[in-house]
Amino acid sequence: MLLSRTELMGWGVAVLLVCCMGAVVAHGPFHARFTANPSGRTYTSPNQASSHSLAIYTAAGKEIGRYVPATLHVHPGDSIVVQNSSNAPHSVTAKDGTFNLRLISPGGSATLPAPTKKGTYPYICIFHQYMKGTIVVQ
Repeated sequence: MLLSRTELMGWGVAVLLVCCMGAVVAHGPFHARFTANPSGRTYTSPNQASSHSLAIYTAAGKEIGRYVPATLHVHPGDSIVVQNSSNAPHSVTAKDGTFNLRLISPGGSATLPAPTKKGTYPYICIFHQYMKGTIVVQ
């Protein structure tokens, strides 16, 4: 069974179209959504909330804790997961009263919603007021 010239042309166009579509999916804008992210970065749209980590550490043999990072940059409404990896209870309390995680036990964690208004929010530990940090809402 031989195909006519028109049928051959139709099959050729169909094969070419399928190959082009495969190339677009493999290398085009859709590719980034469905492949592993080798950089490990999280990409979000400006309207999508993100999650950030804030850790509390105490150096071995010391009682003075610290927030890591000392300054955390977030967007309005993002979530901040606070992990207390120290040997004492701590808090994350805004100096202006905007937020207050009153008690995070050693080994415990808590989630803090970022303030909804842009600005700089200094905070302290109410148990150890020399512990200081800043959340910057951009």
